[in-house]
Amino acid sequence: MRRYFLICRLIIILLSAPLVLTGCGRWKKPNCSNKNKCIPVFTKNNPCHAQCWQGITPGITTLDDTLSILNTLPFIDSFTQVNENELIFESKIVIKDKQDAWLGFLYLIDEKVVYMSFAGELSFTFGDAEELLASPQKVLFYTHYLEGNVFEVYNFDRGVAYGTSDYYSSFVHKKNNLESDTPINTLILFDPALIAELTLENFFVFRKFQSGNFTDNLQEWKGYGNPLELYKQVEISVSD
Repeated sequence: MRRYFLICRLIIILLSAPLVLTGCGRWKKPNCSNKNKCIPVFTKNNPCHAQCWQGITPGITTLDDTLSILNTLPFIDSFTQVNENELIFESKIVIKDKQDAWLGFLYLIDEKVVYMSFAGELSFTFGDAEELLASPQKVLFYTHYLEGNVFEVYNFDRGVAYGTSDYYSSFVHKKNNLESDTPINTLILFDPALIAELTLENFFVFRKFQSGNFTDNLQEWKGYGNPLELYKQVEISVSD
């Protein structure tokens, strides 16, 4: 997923904003997480189903409707529209929530939202995502010098991807095992019609692989357990 690169770029854009991220090399849990009071806006308080979020559906919802919806959401602190081209996208909306728990990025083509990416304390687990969003079909498992072990699952039919990494310390409490109650810290909802373009541009991951491309390094979902025993760990180029 591209979230780490985008988050670090956002820090430059929003220097004055108090972010959940304390730097491009570590992540600090928000206060609401320590008190178990983060608002679960991706599960219980989401009025629609994937790949829809809060009434915004990739490939369908227009820019004007998206802005109107964001204006009504009580948990949103601010959102900013950035009108600049980025790969296949023409503009994006950067979202910050009131609890400093997560950041959101909504990408647009022809004034329609087509791709949504969220990162941080999302207040749900792999099991929640499997039940409420989409079951895993494909897996990408790699290690990165800043993020550590990164584990991501994809359901291209539903336009859903989610995952976590050592960067968020999600594996620690399970002795490096992935379980249904492992927290999710990254979520992508996208228009399935754009899969070809997104994979061609490597937008899901924004990493250079030692061998092959994004699609070449995907694996079949084999269930929960120790990722090192169940899946091949893909190597990322040192020049990344």
